[in-house]
Amino acid sequence: MGIKSEQEISASAKDYLKRAKTGIETKNWDGAIAYLLMTVKAEPMFLEGRKLLRRAQFQKIKLQGSGFNQSVASVKASAMAIKAGNAVKQNPIEALTLLEEAFAADPSNAKCNELLAEAGMAMNEPEFAVFGYESIFEGDPKNTKNLHRLAKLLMEIKSPGRAQAIYQKIVEIDPTDSDAMSASKNASAAQASQQGGWEKANDYRDLMKNKGEAVALEQANKVQKSEDATLLQIQEIYAKYEKEPSNLVYPKQMAALYATLNDNQNAIAWYNYAWELGNKSDSNLEKLIGDLTTKQFENCIKQAEDYVLQIKSNPELASQLSTYESQLADLQKQKQDYLLQTCKDRVQRYPNENQYHFEYGEILFQSGQYKEAIPELQLGAKQPTVRYQALNYIGLCHWKRTPKMLDMASKTLQNALAEIPTMDDSKKEITYNLAQVFEEMKRNSEAIDLYKQIYEIDMSYKDVTEKVEKSYETPQE
Repeated sequence: MGIKSEQEISASAKDYLKRAKTGIETKNWDGAIAYLLMTVKAEPMFLEGRKLLRRAQFQKIKLQGSGFNQSVASVKASAMAIKAGNAVKQNPIEALTLLEEAFAADPSNAKCNELLAEAGMAMNEPEFAVFGYESIFEGDPKNTKNLHRLAKLLMEIKSPGRAQAIYQKIVEIDPTDSDAMSASKNASAAQASQQGGWEKANDYRDLMKNKGEAVALEQANKVQKSEDATLLQIQEIYAKYEKEPSNLVYPKQMAALYATLNDNQNAIAWYNYAWELGNKSDSNLEKLIGDLTTKQFENCIKQAEDYVLQIKSNPELASQLSTYESQLADLQKQKQDYLLQTCKDRVQRYPNENQYHFEYGEILFQSGQYKEAIPELQLGAKQPTVRYQALNYIGLCHWKRTPKMLDMASKTLQNALAEIPTMDDSKKEITYNLAQVFEEMKRNSEAIDLYKQIYEIDMSYKDVTEKVEKSYETPQE
């Protein structure tokens, strides 16, 4: 059987792992967990993948803070462990798969990790057992009984340096533990006599089967330390907030820190609190709340899209496709409804902010409400920073609405082009859209002339090359 390195796993597992590492680097713990679960399901003996998975699960729980109900999670995990317990000796690989379902609820669950250790020993792969005991330590660092088991196992597999470090932890917890003190001395003596052991290595990376795994683990640890510091900062600011609950500075600071952790739920909650504390008068806070909520929707939609793609590529999961596609469509509708309502509320509160009128008009356009979008975009066009975008949308609204107003569309787009001196990205888009309108108006020669203007500057823009070159094959009107 044997533990596999990253180089030894399948191509599909490597792809999952690559996506998971991206999640770790960007602190997208949900995404990392999803892909790591697929990785270890595809390659059950890829131990370093399980270690990365567990680190991501612990990190997610840490960010949940008070929102994580340990007792409920522990009950769920223990219930799932019963089925895994029956499989440990007969089919340890199956047990590993079942245990991962339990770890999704509570990665530090003692019973589940003890079963993981049993499965490891049943496969004659004690490093799995070491991993199980280390995971218990993560959730219960003062459990000296667990640490004794871990240290004893490390001695058995000829890792005295690691064992000594564990015995020292035990002594720090319980200075009266004479067994740990004695065993620590034995471990030290064994380490000194051992050639080429763990502590003799020039770099812990040399002991890894693949340096890529070491880099990923190191990255995860760096991320954890950085986030630990941020969480400590949040605690310090919260202490100040408790002394001055009416001071707007502290909830804003906490919200911003939570946002850096990608903990959008807490960030939104504190921004909302600050906004209400300020009598809902700060439009910047309102914008931040809206942006973060939209980001939450987008993260959920991205995950749903990824799941749909994975299901489509796996015939065994075909029966689930309609369910996930329905969930994806529902999330997309929820996002659109939220944006519509948020933008509408914003223009009602700040009727003189033309930027907000533009944003409302843009979302109305994207929702297919072309007639309703035009007056909002007309106000938005008064905002210099979005004027050309607004005029472009107005022209498109005239074109796409029912009945179509092609003359109004062409006039609006031509007026917009007259204001833009150089063929930048905005002018390319408006020129292209006007050419499409001309095509629909059967003004083909004028349309081709516009496509040629883009062609002279950027042949790679959309399909202008195809349109221009095809025009030389077709007689012009």
